Amino acid sequence: MSESNFELVLRGYERWNQGDFAGALEFIHPDVEWRPGPLLPDVDELYRGHDGVLRFWDEFMTPFESISIEPIRHVGGGDDVVVQALGRGGVTGKIEVFHHYTLLHGRLVSFRAYPSWEQALAGAGLA
Repeated sequence: MSESNFELVLRGYERWNQGDFAGALEFIHPDVEWRPGPLLPDVDELYRGHDGVLRFWDEFMTPFESISIEPIRHVGGGDDVVVQALGRGGVTGKIEVFHHYTLLHGRLVSFRAYPSWEQALAGAGLA
């Protein structure tokens, strides 16, 4: 795994957690495909581009007073990084989330959330 790809993903989490959405977008390609996965029934299946990602973040965060996502483990290979993270805040207290990122030339081109670690690894071709 390219450690630099994970470091970019980690910096994206840090900026998002700080509410610096413009800063988080710096790591995201303008033509990104963002798929939040089946665990969020009130959002679209696919968001495209920076405007789409901002719209998703707004829709996702609206019900919560505060929320943060803390990476707890990761693996990767080539352009892909899979992260298991702990979401904190909101009405549930905390929840595990599983994210698959694909980066190209240092920018996120694809994001997909999965209901389990195993599914995220399989989606990234790392199972």
